[in-house]
Amino acid sequence: MNYAYYSRPVNPNWHSETIARFRTLSVDSLEYIRSDSRSAAIAGETINNPKCGEYWDTYHYATDELKRRGIL
Repeated sequence: MNYAYYSRPVNPNWHSETIARFRTLSVDSLEYIRSDSRSAAIAGETINNPKCGEYWDTYHYATDELKRRGIL
């Protein structure tokens, strides 16, 4: 795998750590993260940004947490 696209080392626990961190955030923070990551993913797709997958994961994890709380 080519890691030249990443500015920091790849964290193999990123997914589980992000899901756990989202459980501690406020609804306002989750809504902001959800909106921002969706915008970043859509924009990134237009320029083939290799981080689009991470942005979409972030969007889905924020959405899942809001659903878990009964907000969505």
